[in-house]
Amino acid sequence: MAEESRESYGNNVITHGKKDSIWKRIWAAFVNPFTSILFLLTVVSVLKISLIWQLFQRTMSLRMVILKLDIQRWMRFL
Repeated sequence: MAEESRESYGNNVITHGKKDSIWKRIWAAFVNPFTSILFLLTVVSVLKISLIWQLFQRTMSLRMVILKLDIQRWMRFL
């Protein structure tokens, strides 16, 4: 019976298809809208943090200059 089945349908062999490349699998993951939204939010968050950091550095520089001027002014009166 098994030999008849083998003659009719062939050997019971699993065929493996061509594997997708890593880039194709990554791209397929971004087709999901949820993943795209998370990626967009990550980019916005990084940009927002860098802008806040730049503003912080600018204001700290300005505060240091003002503090220096205040100290100089007080030193004149002493």
